[in-house]
Amino acid sequence: MGGAAGPDPPRAGRERTSCRRTERETGRQRRPRPCDPRPGAAGAVGRWQIRSADDLPLLRQATLAVALRAGVGGSGLDPVHSRLALVATELATNALKYGTGPCVVSIFRAGSGWLLDVGDGSPDSPPVRYPPEPGRPGRNGLLIIEQLSTRWGWYPAQDGARKHVWAELAD
Repeated sequence: MGGAAGPDPPRAGRERTSCRRTERETGRQRRPRPCDPRPGAAGAVGRWQIRSADDLPLLRQATLAVALRAGVGGSGLDPVHSRLALVATELATNALKYGTGPCVVSIFRAGSGWLLDVGDGSPDSPPVRYPPEPGRPGRNGLLIIEQLSTRWGWYPAQDGARKHVWAELAD
């Protein structure tokens, strides 16, 4: 797992589109509309470059460590920590599977919760949330993210070379 590298830093006051859960139907797939949630978020409390699936266990450990340092949920492991680590690894897994190049995972404190932001090198491939299908192997990551987060979405980076998929989680 690489060190600090990163997506565009959060900018207070930057224009953004509405982050309501609006979606377009594309056959059976649902694509969320682009939405950048970062204005107003505090600085990143963790940022990691993920090069391969071999880095995912390290990302999980690092995410748990950040949550523990923040003192959320008491002094030991808490369901909040597990949800945060699971959503971070699901977002990173999707970026590795469907994006190009290494991805960058950033964690921000956002009010009384967390903002996870994962950037990859595929700006023209927005995430696709497939409907539930019992017994189907794979294609469930965004369903998991949707269930564990208060909201999620994506946005293209200003440089046009990356996209970011994000999720917000409450403490």
